[in-house]
Amino acid sequence: MNKIKSYLLLKITIFIFIFTFTFVSYSISEEIFNSPAGFWIADTLNKRQLYCPSNPEANWHIAQWNNPELLKCWTKKKNGEIVAESQNLKITIYKNGEQEIDSNGKNLPCRDKKLQRWYEFNANITPNTYKGYQIAYVGSPVLSKMNRVAYKITVTLEQAKFLDNHCTITQGSNLIALVLKNIVTNDVLFYKIQLFNLNNRNLTPKPYWYWAKGEGEKTIKEKIKVYGYSDILPTYGMDYLKIGETKQIELDVLPRLKQVLNDPRAIGLDRTLSNWIISSAYYGQNIWGGVKLISKWKNFSLSFN
Repeated sequence: MNKIKSYLLLKITIFIFIFTFTFVSYSISEEIFNSPAGFWIADTLNKRQLYCPSNPEANWHIAQWNNPELLKCWTKKKNGEIVAESQNLKITIYKNGEQEIDSNGKNLPCRDKKLQRWYEFNANITPNTYKGYQIAYVGSPVLSKMNRVAYKITVTLEQAKFLDNHCTITQGSNLIALVLKNIVTNDVLFYKIQLFNLNNRNLTPKPYWYWAKGEGEKTIKEKIKVYGYSDILPTYGMDYLKIGETKQIELDVLPRLKQVLNDPRAIGLDRTLSNWIISSAYYGQNIWGGVKLISKWKNFSLSFN
């Protein structure tokens, strides 16, 4: 009888150990990026060089793609805020670390002559991954070794309105995004999620491939395929941001990333999960034409377990 009790006790102990180990392994998460300790500004017109760090520990930066006039260096205000601004963009970093992006499309060009498409002005906040700078990138396993990828951030949409209609395409959106890199081919996949959309054509945004053939390579010098997929917040069962609303976002994006990688509409895309890692992330907003957008962001986290 004692042998039976001992055997049962051993089986129960083993079960508890396995259950506990499994629960802990699924619940412990690891960050892919360190939190912002300060901000550089990216000169996206000059080989992606960074300039004007807000402090010696700066490990993130402000990206200003297609800004007609580059941001000036940070100015510290009496209340402790720091501000960098130009004619079409103003970035404010508050004492509590919250970041505000103020974009306006007054007098923006309508066409990008170099790329032969509508002129898209992006203002994004992103962790440093460039060599030679203080980096925020901690590292990422391949997707096949992840159980969950949690994208967390708090965003406030302060203002969104049309300024004028000098461009046929007039629109703006707030977004969060991450970048996947293929460790075998070096191909890249941009995955972004629209949180809000304003446009002059009464369009309802839908998920779509904006680079389905890897044609994003035309925008960079490296001879690789660059894919781009635009998703929407309702895909995750959440409503779009409303003007004046603060929304705490927490999404497990891994199941959706798997769906995107297996989408047959992407031509030549490697479907092997064990070949892809998360290499970067960003959040912010983009505008085309006469649009005004102001948003605040805080508490970014991108983790896996």
